[in-house]
Amino acid sequence: MREEDLDESSQRTISPLEDSTITPRYIKQQSNCHESLLSLFGLLLSPVGMCAPCSNYRPYVIVKEGYSAIHIRFGKVYRIVNAGLYFINRVTDEVHVVNMKLQSIDINDQTTMTKDNIALDISSTIYWKVFDLLTVKFCITDVKEALIKYSMSTISNTIAKGSFKTFMESKESIIREMQADISAMAITWGITIDSMVINNVKCSEEVKQTLFLTTKEQKIGESRITAAKVEVETAKLIKEASELRNRGTINEMIINI
Repeated sequence: MREEDLDESSQRTISPLEDSTITPRYIKQQSNCHESLLSLFGLLLSPVGMCAPCSNYRPYVIVKEGYSAIHIRFGKVYRIVNAGLYFINRVTDEVHVVNMKLQSIDINDQTTMTKDNIALDISSTIYWKVFDLLTVKFCITDVKEALIKYSMSTISNTIAKGSFKTFMESKESIIREMQADISAMAITWGITIDSMVINNVKCSEEVKQTLFLTTKEQKIGESRITAAKVEVETAKLIKEASELRNRGTINEMIINI
């Protein structure tokens, strides 16, 4: 198979593909004498493999529901199969099973610094799903490890841009920004990001005490402002009542005259 054919197939969305859409591209390959002999040898060993106690030697593979598999023959992609039972030649074939279900990755207690030098321990969960089997299997060594490292880097860089107050007040928009950044990179790896959740945000006791005092002072200030407003409104009402009383007295004097 030519390299351009593999590149073209790796760019195609697979979630998962029907067998008929990909199998004909790969079965039209001409086998040489050596490949034919190996295939024949594998077929002859198939009855023996049926009785083998280890499943690694049996001439079939079971793909469970929620998974898809890449069938490789002589080191080349032969077909992509969905859930089911498939015959394989143990001498010439390999099968790589890929989980197509929604998966999650937990990032626990990642220490980050805000712009105003406040240390935060952030725990988050990322939900992701494979959509391109070929890219996940052949274009990246470990997609989970890559996703964890890139997500940790994105979280640190995003939080470092703003202050602690900005993070607490705009947490939802910051999470959406981080998810969009991670999703843009994840698509090139053959996966999609379903959602991202910040489970917990921890800070030092000193920061907690400072926040408590700040909140307390804010509440005291707000209560004083409210009391002042009440006093002003009360003074206005007293003044209006006094004016009305004076008008009433003047009217009585006019009537008596």
